[in-house]
Amino acid sequence: MEYMKNIRILVPVDFSELSYAALETANQLAILFEGTVTPIHIWVEPPRAEEYSYSVNLSYDVDYVEVGKELTQKLNDVASDKIDQQLLKPVIVKKGMPASSILSNAIDFDIIVMASKGLSGFQRYLLGSVTEEVVKSSKIPVMIVKQKSLQKSLKKILVTTDFTDNSMAAFPTVMEFVKKTGAKLDLVHVASYDLYPMFGLNTESYTDEIVERIQKRLKTLISDHLSDIKEQVNPKVITTPKSAHESLAGFIEKNEYDLVVMSTMGTSGLRYLLLGSTTANVLRHSPSPILVVRPKAKEKSSEVHK
Repeated sequence: MEYMKNIRILVPVDFSELSYAALETANQLAILFEGTVTPIHIWVEPPRAEEYSYSVNLSYDVDYVEVGKELTQKLNDVASDKIDQQLLKPVIVKKGMPASSILSNAIDFDIIVMASKGLSGFQRYLLGSVTEEVVKSSKIPVMIVKQKSLQKSLKKILVTTDFTDNSMAAFPTVMEFVKKTGAKLDLVHVASYDLYPMFGLNTESYTDEIVERIQKRLKTLISDHLSDIKEQVNPKVITTPKSAHESLAGFIEKNEYDLVVMSTMGTSGLRYLLLGSTTANVLRHSPSPILVVRPKAKEKSSEVHK
């Protein structure tokens, strides 16, 4: 089932170079899955507006209609330059609070593609609290662009798992990417351990035992949930005395993946994936786009009325 076909993509734009990379990423996604791209710009009114770097004049005596027209024209110009015309939908320009406005407008879309930060004052717009709030609260997948846009030819993708149902929520999405692109997929589990209880033990053989056991679980996971692409999946185990999120961030940075896919929720070492310190670590160290998939809430046992 090609559930990602004809996807509707929403792209927050703050007129920074990084948000332009988000537009380029959205364009590649739209080409890949025969979708459409809708750029959106949310602007805040004075007195907070002086904190942001607009090219238009925002004084305390603001003509909101004129500001809206100027920003709409600017967004149209940028979008026309970055998005193939046949994929581009009418832009959205609204006054409001960034995170809540992005989320409320996302109701009619299938995925949000946004930058992790902007320029000068706009660092507050697509950095930290706003990005994290969108990631944590969005009911649809969010792709975060850190340094570079999505490549036209994806060759190397990473997806994480901690063997919970929540972490496996990203599997259907990543399978669509692999099928469309022919990319190789690394299925990664992070096993963190404490060195102190192992003092005096043969830590090398202990680690080998851990890896062997987890490798078997990963192979079973591939057989049960990724069988359609099993020839392209490579199970990997990271053993570390460090925190799971720190090791994962370093592993991603070192291996230079074209795309990283992960779920927002899990347990054990990955429980805080993309929450708190893990968000900062992964986003700070990964130059690649990161696709965050939120697990669907479990439905109560009841008859479904058609």
